[in-house]
Amino acid sequence: MLTTSDYIRYFISIWEQSPIQIPLFEKKYSVPEQREKEKAFEDFYQKINSFKSAKSANSLRKGDPSKTFFPIFRSFLQTVFDYETDQLEIILSEKFKNVSRDFFYQARAFGPELSPGNIYQGLRNVWIMNGLQLMMGLPVEITPSVFAYSLIYP
Repeated sequence: MLTTSDYIRYFISIWEQSPIQIPLFEKKYSVPEQREKEKAFEDFYQKINSFKSAKSANSLRKGDPSKTFFPIFRSFLQTVFDYETDQLEIILSEKFKNVSRDFFYQARAFGPELSPGNIYQGLRNVWIMNGLQLMMGLPVEITPSVFAYSLIYP
């Protein structure tokens, strides 16, 4: 495992070697492609909103999220954000799934008024912290500080 100083030196090196001009993005989306992605996002948003009610959340909790939520989420990441298979394997690994599920239920218990969209906003912070945990060889989990930080903005 690298020390914090090693990570700092590594990221300073990347920063110092970065070009000063704005990068040119390889992929350009046509207007029809943009509309298709917007439609896919809308469809995902509608599906997520269907989990808003206490009854739906309870049924989701008792069910198997790997058969209900995660296939929807995988499709969303692929169609809207063009995630590649190897990226999805990390994000949708059992460790990340367990943390995602636990965060969702902890957030609902902490703030029942939080919308699925707000919880998803917090979950993105959790994933970033989990990615850092993974890189540093630490257990991928929701610590009290990760949970608290992730609920600051929603």
